[in-house]
Amino acid sequence: MIPLDLPPRLILPEKPAIVRANTLSAPAILRDLKFPILAMPLHAGYRIKTPKNFLLKEILDTVSNTNLRLCLDASDSASQSLSTNQQWNDVSGNGHHFNRGTTSASNSTDPTFNGTVGALGAYYSFDGGDYFTAVSSTTFANAYSQDNAVFTIIAQIFFTSGSSGSQQRITGNSTASSGSRGISFQKNGTTNLIEYNCKTASAGWTSFLGTAATLNAWNVCIVSVNEAGGANASHFNINGTITAFNANVASNAGTANLAIGNAPDASGSAVLLNGSRLSCLGIVDRALSQSETARIAAYMAKRF
Repeated sequence: MIPLDLPPRLILPEKPAIVRANTLSAPAILRDLKFPILAMPLHAGYRIKTPKNFLLKEILDTVSNTNLRLCLDASDSASQSLSTNQQWNDVSGNGHHFNRGTTSASNSTDPTFNGTVGALGAYYSFDGGDYFTAVSSTTFANAYSQDNAVFTIIAQIFFTSGSSGSQQRITGNSTASSGSRGISFQKNGTTNLIEYNCKTASAGWTSFLGTAATLNAWNVCIVSVNEAGGANASHFNINGTITAFNANVASNAGTANLAIGNAPDASGSAVLLNGSRLSCLGIVDRALSQSETARIAAYMAKRF
């Protein structure tokens, strides 16, 4: 037998022992080990991490860990504070906070917080006229409707059943007014398909369709966009079902701030229906891969 080519001394991590290359052959070393080699701890850089509490930021840091642009989570005590309660705080570190309703003051357009701050299961509910508006400019989203745009939107949302042929907007910066530009991520009110739409002043709407949302239940809705990537470079992941598409569109920068739960101009044709709920929303300035969104969807499913 050929001796195993090892250093004169090798300390194994879980059972310290001296292995001498000049006295033990490879089969003898394998025979004497008391645990499988594949069970040996991996180098820290190669461990597969899992989120501790399944907060959205933990999930995105675990899977992507780069280019996080926006992170709002009703279950994250850093994102939601009942002491102020008028602002949904961005925990990405970029400061893109959102007001409940149209202003920093309480009014009839405020979504309602439900649950316990810092505990999974918290969410905002909507009454058919509620939505979130940006505290400050969200000009970063203007590029999402331009050439070479790359981004991913992640949301966990409860769509209620109801008679509406209108879109039900998750988020976007396109308005209902003529000539407006930007993007929208929403549910079709007739087919219940999740849509990603890009609107330019010159070409109008270009729409892409994923699979249908489940009504009266929580949904994980993700769209990953790589505008210049070509066929199948972009995809939806709706409750774990992936639909690939080519996101190439005519280019024009967006002109409005992002809104959540409605169009930025408060169009009644884009509002979430009474009984709708939203637990979290994130944006990553990178087109996440199908394997990455699959992991995100699996982790987010554990939140409810």
